[in-house]
Amino acid sequence: MPTQPHIIAKMAALLLISAAALILMVSPGILSAAGPVQEDFAEPEITDDNCNFLSDEDGDGEGDVRLDGWEYIHQESPVIGTCEFRLNAPTAVTLIIESELTGWKTDVSLNKGTGEPAEFKKHPGDNEIPNVEGAMSVTVKLWGDTPRSIESRTMLDGYKHEVQIPEEFRLLEITAVTKDGRRERLEQESEAASDAYIQVHRKLSDSQGELPEWANTLAEEWLAEGYPQVADGIIAQALELNEGGGGGINWWMWAAIATWAVIIAAGVALLLKMRFG
Repeated sequence: MPTQPHIIAKMAALLLISAAALILMVSPGILSAAGPVQEDFAEPEITDDNCNFLSDEDGDGEGDVRLDGWEYIHQESPVIGTCEFRLNAPTAVTLIIESELTGWKTDVSLNKGTGEPAEFKKHPGDNEIPNVEGAMSVTVKLWGDTPRSIESRTMLDGYKHEVQIPEEFRLLEITAVTKDGRRERLEQESEAASDAYIQVHRKLSDSQGELPEWANTLAEEWLAEGYPQVADGIIAQALELNEGGGGGINWWMWAAIATWAVIIAAGVALLLKMRFG
């Protein structure tokens, strides 16, 4: 007659066999279910991106001057751009096109290499392409005007005037978003500035090594505050002093700064008189 330990051992063996059989029965279902779940969570990818932007100096719809990343773009001027990249979307994504150019519009081409490319025209009121899936090359052509790079300053008496401050903005942003919110983004940024600001900024760069440190610092501070005319006057006076063998700050320099301050004050006073009589 079997002893109690033998009975326990047989019961344990039966339990192990039953568990193994159950695992074998359900494992195909688990594996088949795991496949789609992993695929559903595959991230969209944007690779091999190449973007070029040009200013349209004569307004004929054709780009004239290539815009480099370190260079300011003239405010309120036409820009033409092209971005090409590879998109891999294992699951369906929505492509969202955005820009901070004024009145921007785009032509978007999706090319999977089979058949004709899918073509779309997008603008601020209609900037999404839904249900984009698979591997493809994407081309986005962009047109628009750079934003106005002016900032309003308030004086102590409440009077407001405008100064020329560079405006950082998005040239183009392309985002691929899945239904559950995962996203991949391609973004291109730049800065717009007035012509006066750009000219003085370039003059400061070209004058490195020629300007005394105090003049360079002072001009940069006035430019950063939005007064390129004052900065330009400081540069001119400092270069003139260098040519004449002058040294550090002297009364000529302070006279130049005071002159520009008087010009600005006179301009503000004139505007106040015109405004309030």
